[in-house]
Amino acid sequence: MAGPDYQLKTLTRGLQVLGTIERADQPLTLTEIAEAMDEPAPVVFRVLRTLEAGGHLRRNGKRYTAVSSGDGLTSARWVISALGQLSAAGTEGIAAATISAAIDADAEATQSLLALMRDGGLADEKGERWVLSPRLLKLARPLIADRTITGLRGLMERVRTHTGESVGLFVRSGTQQVLVEMLGSPQPIRYELEVGSTFPVHRGAGGRAALMPLEPEETHRLLTELDLGEDALEAVMAAVALSREAGYASSLSERVEGAGAVACPVLDHKGEPVAVINIMYPAFRLQDTQVRAFGEYLRGETTSPL
Repeated sequence: MAGPDYQLKTLTRGLQVLGTIERADQPLTLTEIAEAMDEPAPVVFRVLRTLEAGGHLRRNGKRYTAVSSGDGLTSARWVISALGQLSAAGTEGIAAATISAAIDADAEATQSLLALMRDGGLADEKGERWVLSPRLLKLARPLIADRTITGLRGLMERVRTHTGESVGLFVRSGTQQVLVEMLGSPQPIRYELEVGSTFPVHRGAGGRAALMPLEPEETHRLLTELDLGEDALEAVMAAVALSREAGYASSLSERVEGAGAVACPVLDHKGEPVAVINIMYPAFRLQDTQVRAFGEYLRGETTSPL
């Protein structure tokens, strides 16, 4: 039985073959595809047969044309969209017909795509529905075992013990902030998020804390990518500047009504930002003086670089 690494390579080759054919100005032969990909012809031949049988390619004599011609990234976009649909469906799964409608592909192409994702370790069949495959954890293992994350768990525990509130760890990914670790408050009424939650970097204390270590020019560039509008962009820039001056960021009811947060960036030994520690709490529980005390405490805890 093929292992996950082999399955992932098969899926990757399939997408690479489709992309090579779709980007070409004219239909390609097996030899031309193999040369363009720098892959052995027998390997490419097996992939071509699979894609042709699945309805992704059309062959005229010795030359191949992609059925979804006109966009060299169509198939890759289908995979990304399908993954999003599977993730949103959770353990209940989702019908192939629903995915087909969401990604704007016909039923035959969707079934072939899902079969390719199953062989690549991305999806599994669950009766008549499809779910994300647990084999995806193998792909995420480098993130799960990241030394930065594991090294900050002790700090997160200290902060939770000191404050009695939930503590999250965010990592910036481009213009987004992603929650990668969460320690819930021991109190019966608490505020916490699911690991994997993603927000634009301009939202909340966590986003501003992620921007604090950046130069203003870099901050402006990132915010420009979000297309906020000039007034909103300048407001965020001003808020980040105030957070830099205070040494921590705070927010109230920005992402969730009635929820507050205090956050600080964590830097490595080179002074580069690697993560954000975020204290999350129900707004009714803290007065302004307590919020400031949390901010000063967190700033002290995150002063030393990793």
